[in-house]
Amino acid sequence: MTASDDIWSTFSADPRTSPTLKATDADRDALGAVLREAFADGRLTLTEYDKRVDVALGVGTLGQVHELVADLVAAADDFTPNPVALDIQPKAVVKYGRELRNARNRFVFLTVSSVAIWLATSLAGAPWWAIWPVVPIGWSWLVYRSTRDNAATRIKDIADNIAETRRTTRDLD
Repeated sequence: MTASDDIWSTFSADPRTSPTLKATDADRDALGAVLREAFADGRLTLTEYDKRVDVALGVGTLGQVHELVADLVAAADDFTPNPVALDIQPKAVVKYGRELRNARNRFVFLTVSSVAIWLATSLAGAPWWAIWPVVPIGWSWLVYRSTRDNAATRIKDIADNIAETRRTTRDLD
C-alpha cells in the first residue's frame, strides 16, 4: 500500500472515483489532517496552508477534496480526473432527459390534436377514408424514436457542447 493509498483510505469513499459524492464532516476532518501533515512536511507554505484550510471548511463533494490534495500525494499510482468535467455527464443526462420528454410530449400532443381534428371533420361530413393525421403523427413518432434510440450519441454530443461552452467562457474571462 502506498502513501497515496493511505491518504485516500481516510475518506468515506475514494475522492478519485466518487467525485460527486457529498463530503461528510469526517471527510473534512481527514482533509484537515492531510493539509496539516503537508504543512508539517514543508510541502505547503503558511499562506498556502491557510488558503486550503479555508476552502476545506466549505468542501461539499469529494471531488473538491481531491482538488485540494491532488498535488500533495505521490503521482505514481494516482490519477487526476478533470475537475471541470466532473459534473458534465450528469448535466448532459438531465438535458437529454428533457429533450426526450419534449419529443414524447410533442408526439402525444400532435397525435391527440390531429385525431381530434380528424374526428371533428369526419363527423362534419368529410370522408372517413381521408386519414391525413398519419403524416404529422408519423413525423413526430420518427423524431421521438430517433431521440430515444440515439441516447448515447446524443448525451455525448450534449456533453461535448457543455464542455465547449465552458472552454469558450473560460477563454473570454
